[in-house]
Amino acid sequence: MFKRIFFILSMLGTIVPSCAINLALEDNLPLLAYNQSGNDKSSSIIASINGHYLTVAFTESLGEVSIEVQNTSGIPLDVSIMDTPSGRQIYIPLAGSYILIIKLENGDEYHGNFEVSD
Repeated sequence: MFKRIFFILSMLGTIVPSCAINLALEDNLPLLAYNQSGNDKSSSIIASINGHYLTVAFTESLGEVSIEVQNTSGIPLDVSIMDTPSGRQIYIPLAGSYILIIKLENGDEYHGNFEVSD
């Protein structure tokens, strides 16, 4: 399954400027669970940052998922989010420290801190 996802993402890399093909080579962002309903799905979410591109991939269907990026003061960023075959890719325009917030339709939330550098 991972090989299939990796192949699809690498094919998209030739069409769309994408850093998603580096998922297997990068450190994943650690995600902390908030408002947990009991069934931890953090192992089904892979988030990684490469330059100004934040990639969030899902290894299983999680239903409706909302993704928000905030600065460290808690102010949401106006970012460009693009759907990918396995998740979403977000372009973060400015260098700095940020918080990734992923909300599932059952109310579960996963938060991760990350840095963008030039």
